[in-house]
Amino acid sequence: MLKRTLLAASLFLLPAMSTPSFASGVVNVATIGEPPTLDPMASTADVVGMITQHIFETLFTFDAEWNVVPLLAEGMPTVSADGKTYDIALGFQPVGHKQFEGDGKTPEGLYFIDRFNPRSRYHLSVGISYPNDQDKAYAAQFGRSAGSDIMFHGRGPEGNALAPRNLDWTAGCLALTDQEIEDVYAMLQPGIPVMLYA
Repeated sequence: MLKRTLLAASLFLLPAMSTPSFASGVVNVATIGEPPTLDPMASTADVVGMITQHIFETLFTFDAEWNVVPLLAEGMPTVSADGKTYDIALGFQPVGHKQFEGDGKTPEGLYFIDRFNPRSRYHLSVGISYPNDQDKAYAAQFGRSAGSDIMFHGRGPEGNALAPRNLDWTAGCLALTDQEIEDVYAMLQPGIPVMLYA
């Protein structure tokens, strides 16, 4: 009798359980264990791929002319209200993700704006949260430093001398013209996420 009652209760609840319910604007994700990161550029773990595919790849898509079209996103990302875009100089070895201090590469992945320097030797600078814990752990495996002080910055006198001869001239930072960094400096604030990828 008990077995039939549980079976009947299970069959009664099955239709209700098979219909997913979502709270407005909320995505619930359940995993076994904690993912090492939610940065798809920093991990090859299957759980990270399963989660981030549904987060990042469904926000936007492209139409036939490669224009960005919002899917789940409420609108289009903008650099600024006037739609400005910027050409950015990278580290002097621009291919690949920064792994070690002195490698001349620029970090790739998800980071956050974490500081501002109005007295930068490169006119103005805005710091990002590189290195994160994964960056530090990777470098430590090789007994090396991951580096630090990665910034969006202007050119200043040094950059103005280097930029005309070299497209990518920084030690790993992201450089704009002095006028452009003034725009960027004014529009950013601490905690804003930035996704860096080549």
